[in-house]
Amino acid sequence: MSEELSELLQMSRTAREFCQRFLLSCLSDSKRYTVNELFSVPLILITRIIRSQEAIEFLLEKDYSAEAAVIALTQFELRLDILYIDTNVRRATQWIKHKSKVYHPWKVNDKIDKVYGLDPKRRDAQHESFQMLSAVKHGNPLSGEFGFPVRMKGNKISGTTGQINDSLTLRYKVTICGFCVYQLLEALEGVSRTFSKFININNDLSQELAHLLQQSKEKMAQSMLRVGAISNP
Repeated sequence: MSEELSELLQMSRTAREFCQRFLLSCLSDSKRYTVNELFSVPLILITRIIRSQEAIEFLLEKDYSAEAAVIALTQFELRLDILYIDTNVRRATQWIKHKSKVYHPWKVNDKIDKVYGLDPKRRDAQHESFQMLSAVKHGNPLSGEFGFPVRMKGNKISGTTGQINDSLTLRYKVTICGFCVYQLLEALEGVSRTFSKFININNDLSQELAHLLQQSKEKMAQSMLRVGAISNP
């Protein structure tokens, strides 16, 4: 395993363990207060996100990068739900009362536009991430070498039922891992905002969350730069 991926996986475990500690502290404090679906829905969503993060770590360690991307899409949509609900109790109620097994309560593109509407650069990046992860999940040919264990050169194609261990795969792994660590922590930041409507969030935990968010962003950029997934601006 490369040093870059190893470092990101360790950060992932650190972030995941912090999320669990954060939630335990908030749940303990919430026993003294009356809460509603604005508390319970983000709690439900973040627990699934934490489990997803553990699954992503496992898949990347075992060389299942495309499969990790599929779980990353689930995590992506759960995170968006938390950020879209934010402090709007009506949306939390809508999530609870949703009846359709076919349709989600809200369209992904609408949620992205609402959550990131004031930051066009991040909004466009979110749309791009959603499109790519969706292409991998649904076996879209445009996912190319990211979505399939194949390599193409000229009019020749080679493939395997295993993992292709080359620089391209490493770039994908590092990108997926770094992206998922950051979105895990961004989801927890959203949970913190909703929880703060009911309880006083421990100041040390709030500061640690802010530090981890910044650290994960920097580590992701450094690792992606080192493996050639991005270039210097």
